[in-house]
Amino acid sequence: MRQFREIGEELGRKFDGATHVKVIERKQKNRLRPTRRDIKRPSKKDLVYLEESPDFCFKNMSLVINWIKKFIFSMLIIMICL
Repeated sequence: MRQFREIGEELGRKFDGATHVKVIERKQKNRLRPTRRDIKRPSKKDLVYLEESPDFCFKNMSLVINWIKKFIFSMLIIMICL
């Protein structure tokens, strides 16, 4: 069995070289094509993605505001029950 570190390094290399693709609908079966023409077609072993990942470093203020509202509501309930 391979070491955890080896697997992580291989996944990291694949992630860094992943190809952004789109689905091309054909009569017989769908195909994956790179979104840019200057990128080679992915092989069966290449890592591909259909859409960009969200930026998890960006603070989503709507989630923060919802959390604050829930927290305040919970505190009010506790104060009423005391």
